[in-house]
Amino acid sequence: MTEPISPARFYAKTSKTAATPKRAANRPIAPMDTPIHGRLSATQPCTSTAEYKDPVFVAAADELKGKYVCVEPLAFLKVFLPHVDGMPSVDFPSFAEVADKSTEPQMYDPLISALAPFLQQGMMLVNTSNTPDPDSAVFLDREVKPDISCYSKPAPQNSCITRASDMELFLELKNHAQDEPFDDGASEFERDTAHGRDTRGQLVTYLNAIQALQNRSHIFAVFINKDRCRLIHHSRSCSIVTKAFDYTDTNILQTFFWRFTHAPAAVRGHDTTMSFIELETKETKAARVKLKLGNECPLYMVSVEDFRTEQVLYYIISTPFTDTHAYPVGRGTRCYKAYDCATGKLVLMKDSWRVEGYEPDSVIYQRLYDKQSLQCCGWFNDRLKATRIGKSIRRHAHYRLVLGTIGVPISRFPSTWIMVNAIYCALIAHEMAFKLAKILHRDISVGNILILPNGKGVLIDWELSKDLDQNVPRTYERTGTSWQFLSVRLMNARAKNLPAIHDVGDDLESFVHVMVWLAARYAPNNMDPSVRGAFLAIFDAPAGVDFKETRMTLGKEAIERLLLGQRHLETLLEDLWFAFGRRYASYRDIEAKNDGLESETGSESDSSDWWDQSLIDETRGEFGRRNLQAVGAEGQGQPTQDTSPSQREADLALITSHDWIIATMRTALANQVWMGTKDKSVKHQLPESGKSYTEGQKKRKSMLTEYNVDAKDDANYTQETKRRRGVSRVPP
Repeated sequence: MTEPISPARFYAKTSKTAATPKRAANRPIAPMDTPIHGRLSATQPCTSTAEYKDPVFVAAADELKGKYVCVEPLAFLKVFLPHVDGMPSVDFPSFAEVADKSTEPQMYDPLISALAPFLQQGMMLVNTSNTPDPDSAVFLDREVKPDISCYSKPAPQNSCITRASDMELFLELKNHAQDEPFDDGASEFERDTAHGRDTRGQLVTYLNAIQALQNRSHIFAVFINKDRCRLIHHSRSCSIVTKAFDYTDTNILQTFFWRFTHAPAAVRGHDTTMSFIELETKETKAARVKLKLGNECPLYMVSVEDFRTEQVLYYIISTPFTDTHAYPVGRGTRCYKAYDCATGKLVLMKDSWRVEGYEPDSVIYQRLYDKQSLQCCGWFNDRLKATRIGKSIRRHAHYRLVLGTIGVPISRFPSTWIMVNAIYCALIAHEMAFKLAKILHRDISVGNILILPNGKGVLIDWELSKDLDQNVPRTYERTGTSWQFLSVRLMNARAKNLPAIHDVGDDLESFVHVMVWLAARYAPNNMDPSVRGAFLAIFDAPAGVDFKETRMTLGKEAIERLLLGQRHLETLLEDLWFAFGRRYASYRDIEAKNDGLESETGSESDSSDWWDQSLIDETRGEFGRRNLQAVGAEGQGQPTQDTSPSQREADLALITSHDWIIATMRTALANQVWMGTKDKSVKHQLPESGKSYTEGQKKRKSMLTEYNVDAKDDANYTQETKRRRGVSRVPP
């Protein structure tokens, strides 16, 4: 008998979104790029200072807004649960008794008794309404306590009866019409009421806890409101919800439990390609040595079918070293250090739910890298793909990628020179992909640049990259982790819900934002925590766009305020920061020229704009006076002191090319004094929030990365850690 996996417990942290300031004038944009979504997994992963203070259920409901599909109950059963013979007859009066109860708590135990005949032996329903699960605070630190939980275990692994890490499904009950979360007859399926929204948020919070604490392809749940019932199928794509039906005079609810509890683990939603390793063997001992794990750490055997060769390969893993899967929908990426059972080598395994419509990572890597970098890859059947789920729902497919390269998060740089060198190497890779393979990365962030053991860097996570020959969106919205490092141009457009194509200049600007963010957050500096917090706040999306653009045009002054301990880094950042700030001055001047206006005149049409034109005028000549020998020496040209609109248009083309930024960085990195300086990363203090948060909540994707070995020290994986992560086993 096998047992489920409950990988790791992680906490998600989010930030309060400030009011949106007045925006800049439109930048030159082009249509047909995929719009970005605004859920926490994209808008808040790298935020630096603020905390998201909205109520948990409100935030959870917003995560799944527009992600529901309504279906008929019988169609739901037909698609998701196969027929099972032998179901006993239904005692409808016992269910009518449940619906007649005057309060919600009075419904729990009678419902458990009424459903008991429809459970396979070994399955049980437990009243968990008054017992929060202390290990379930995945979403905004909210511990879950569903009204009724279903388990397949004969006995709990700990003393708590509420265990999201072991739940098969849950039931949530209500006793008032105002708590109904959906409206079958309305044009909008999600009821636009406070109570309805809170009920949806409650359901999402419970579903997300199970999904984050277990390895699941999907989760089932049941919602009951007096005599009405809905069945729910949740996945990384969406929640499929049935129309409400009367469970007191139909056998749909009873049939659901009969089929569900008799179904195999895969149909119930468990990932059966992972299995808990019960016995210690010579192979597991070798894996522990390679993975640097103690005997108390759980091990799992993972099978991956290489879709190219159809060969099944096996790996041994423990728990993921990432926590980017703690969101209700999306890619749900988990990364593991894995022991290759065939070669005995250490590899990287990325387990995620890739977006259908985008090319898999493996296809991109095959085009970019030597084949030896790609160990194997495969994807798994998802029953959701058999269901027509609507135009506005992004579909995800379970996918695993195994790579031979394991790097260190760039936030752990041993020196600022190596930090910049890693980004320089990533830029070279970006240029080669752009010029030779015609691929644009489009997701440049702190989390997607790693430092290799030789001090060089590598650019990872190409899933959202795009072939330059593709001119149309591949899905209805774009996901990603780079809002904090997105170019000002794209942030401006998306904040106004305007179409914009993500171009190479936007990626290059993102590299600059990554460097400046790392310098403020981790490079040795003497900033006061409040000043540091204020500077990092400009990277928070989407409200930081105006402040980011303003700070960029300050150039030298803005970087000097970081009080960096490394002068060579400071000089480089001054050049890059101001140069890309000039990008927006150039946009304004080009617009003015095209409109027959002279930007220098300070026309009345500009006076009402949020942009401080006097600031541009004051710093306009400084860029031409900068000594950018890197570019000039190589004959690539450099921005000049000529501030005419035509010259600025030429400067804009220069700034938004690989040649200028790579040459500038190459010249800076040639400094031998800087190269020999050991100024490693420092985790600086940030301003205290007005609210108390757990250490788990304080973790962010900006500090993690998809391949972050900082997220958990495997060597110190204590019994207490294992208890809190709810390590469990796989049901039959």
